[in-house]
Amino acid sequence: GNYAAAYDLFAEGNQKAASPVFLRSMAFCKLKLFKHKEARKLFGQYLAKYPKTTDRETISATVKELEIVVETRMRITSTPPGAEVFLDTETGGKLGTTPFEGTVEPGSHTLILKFAGYRTTVATFKIAAKTNVDVSVPLEVTLRVNSEPAGATLHLKSPETPALGKTPYEGGVVPGRHKIWLKRDGFLTYAAEVDARPGQEDQQQPAVNAPLQVGLRIASVPAGAAVELDGKRLEGQTPLEVAAAPGQHQVTVTREGFRPYSATVTAGPGADSALEARLQGGLLSMRTGPPGARVTVGGIDVGTTPLQQATVPMGKHDV
Repeated sequence: GNYAAAYDLFAEGNQKAASPVFLRSMAFCKLKLFKHKEARKLFGQYLAKYPKTTDRETISATVKELEIVVETRMRITSTPPGAEVFLDTETGGKLGTTPFEGTVEPGSHTLILKFAGYRTTVATFKIAAKTNVDVSVPLEVTLRVNSEPAGATLHLKSPETPALGKTPYEGGVVPGRHKIWLKRDGFLTYAAEVDARPGQEDQQQPAVNAPLQVGLRIASVPAGAAVELDGKRLEGQTPLEVAAAPGQHQVTVTREGFRPYSATVTAGPGADSALEARLQGGLLSMRTGPPGARVTVGGIDVGTTPLQQATVPMGKHDV
């Protein structure tokens, strides 16, 4: 895989005793190093100097392909610049550092970027024959997150975004400050802000070590309802989360215009501690011409027409 050193050895051998094997090997080393113009020139010398070689047809086809490759160019940049560039495999050797420009065979490629203090970053790109492609890659640093107990899902940017994985977690993020959330059944959502920095790859301590607290998640349809837990009124309105001792709890959800909703919920590890109270009120059916009108009743958005027995607050309201 050390094609640069191999080229030097083949070139030295060719100087001492010119040989088609040496010259052809020099050309293939340049090919592996993505030095396509130099490879094409060496293959041309090979065909001119050794017209009776048995692989002439194959090498001629390679030269024809290189006529296209030398007009197919890539430009690789990274944030920050200075990353080592490898293409398709690391065994082929480093092509250079970002920003890097060079020729490439048409098709799909895997770009590998390495920079001290950052995670090895992998990206893929496609390029058509005789075109140019710009590939810009933000380098990532390592984010390590643990929780007690383990098995919490990790969310970035918002607690509702798809989970990146489960704790214990190790993955990549761009450098900077990030808000993270950890969610696990039977526990309160854990939120924290982490400062991800380069140059910490050898540290074993996680960026976050979260002690999860047992609790309940309480929501309602419609939202904005008051909640009593074991007879005590909680601050805030649904949806909300509240710390709770392990075991069973009585929850009552109320909102004006709707019948009270009561249920027994179990808090604790592995418990189904999320409650969604579907409040019962009046039922409204409505059609409009044309359909698709947005309907609000008593300030509550109940959907678009046609409505078929949509739950609304009981009583008299503007629609």
